[in-house]
Order: sequence, then C-alpha cells, then structure tokens
Amino acid sequence: MIYFLRHPETGLVKIGTTEDYHLRLYQLEHEYGDLELLGLMSGGIETESELHERFRYLKATDHHPSREWFRMDNALLEYMRSYATDPVPPVSPRTLHMKEETLKLVRMYAGELQMDTGDNISDNDAIYELFKLYRADLVKKLRDKQRKRTKPKAGNIDAGAGTLDYRRLDDKKRDE
Repeated sequence: MIYFLRHPETGLVKIGTTEDYHLRLYQLEHEYGDLELLGLMSGGIETESELHERFRYLKATDHHPSREWFRMDNALLEYMRSYATDPVPPVSPRTLHMKEETLKLVRMYAGELQMDTGDNISDNDAIYELFKLYRADLVKKLRDKQRKRTKPKAGNIDAGAGTLDYRRLDDKKRDE
C-alpha cells in the first residue's frame, strides 16, 4: 500500500509504502508529530520507487534527509486526486496487539509504583515515570540516530565557498 501523508507544519508530503498502514502511521507520528492522510493506493516498493522518480523534482532534501519527503505542487495534487483514493484499511491485529501489549506494560509498571508508594498511579503518571527512568538512554539513541542521518556519505562536506575533506581532518587528528 502506498500512502501520502502531509506534515502540517512544513506542508511537505511523505510518499511511502507499508503493509500495515496504522502501524506505519503510529511510527511516523512518533518521529514527526501529527500527520495528515492525503491518500492511499495499492502498490509496493516498485510503485513507490516510480513515484519517487516521477516527483524527484519536488524532493525536499533541505528539510528532511530522507528521500521520501516532497514539496506539494499541482501535478502531485492531481495525481493523488486521481489515484490515491483507496479507503483506510481496518486496524490490523498486529497493530492492536502492539498497542495492547504496551498498555499492559504501562499498567504493570503503574501497579508496581502504587505498591511502592501507596499512591494511586494513573497510566500517564506511569508513562512519565518510565520516561524519566529511561530518558538518558532515549536521548543517547536519538542523538546517535540524528548523527547517522546527518553524516555525509561522500568524503567532502560543503563548507560554503569551498569544501572540507573530513577524512584528511581525521588523519590529522590521528597524527597529533
């Protein structure tokens, strides 16, 4: 299934593919915040690649390092109006299971906190306490992920008027 999702703050459109729309939306909203569904259509990786190629002139690489974010224009809008008309599928059992399992874990932790403190602990309180408990690990993982996304693939970094070869800098650091 091919999805078209719009980021409300940037107006950019994500064109992607998934076998489980609801799970993918959950993952993307966790990463990017609320997203608006513009359309769905049948298709897989080949169709997605064809769409990325067709609309490559709209790629928004300056906003998102991923190649799947595109600026909106009339051609993309007309394409979606013509082809991305599939209904939203029902929530898959796998997605429901994931949400149910997560909720069970949160409630188990809330119960543990209640036994330790004697206070009535809500699900939100338990989530907050879990976040505090694992915050440092989460921050480290997010920073590592961000570094991987922004690390240049080639040997040169654009430095405005010229280029900077970071491999030579690494060699100098080793020599020192």
